Amino acid sequence: MPDGLDLAVTPPEDSNPPSAPGGRGRRSFLTGLGAAVAGGFLASIGDAMGRTFGPDRRSWPAAGASPASGFSRSGLGRGVVTRGASIGVREATDVVVDAVTIEPGGQTGWHTHPGPEVLVVTRGVLTFRRSDGKTCLTEQVRAGQAFVGAAAGELHAAHNEGAEDTEFVVTFFDVPPGDPPRQDADPPSGCP
Repeated sequence: MPDGLDLAVTPPEDSNPPSAPGGRGRRSFLTGLGAAVAGGFLASIGDAMGRTFGPDRRSWPAAGASPASGFSRSGLGRGVVTRGASIGVREATDVVVDAVTIEPGGQTGWHTHPGPEVLVVTRGVLTFRRSDGKTCLTEQVRAGQAFVGAAAGELHAAHNEGAEDTEFVVTFFDVPPGDPPRQDADPPSGCP
């Protein structure tokens, strides 16, 4: 696992037991789902850091296991981590993955998310602004870089100040089931 990145699954108190309708129970299903999502993200980051997870980089067999077969994958994005953080992922919440394009001069508008986000910039330069209520922090993330974005409830916006489209893939964690992954917000004072 890359340094500075910790994905964990925290079970809710009302998880279905294995005997509940539906078989294995929500806890084991969602734990497996969270592990699959996290595993795919970490495999991409591992590849970017020069670590391989199988002979052809498309399969990740366990130690002593035969190589996987009968499947394919299509990478959506890959980047070297510029800012890592611990990410707590709760069960019984949704994971949402979006591909986003911002045209030159465009922006997302100020907003928040119910949980953490992980972004991989695949084209152009993303100008990312966030506010803690007192200061405005700005960073630029280029194609081929990835970072843990805003924390849950942290006010932020993404801008394209370049001459070409900016594209990125973003994964939102801890989204209440069926809810949108973002909530629009008013711009903070002192942030452009």
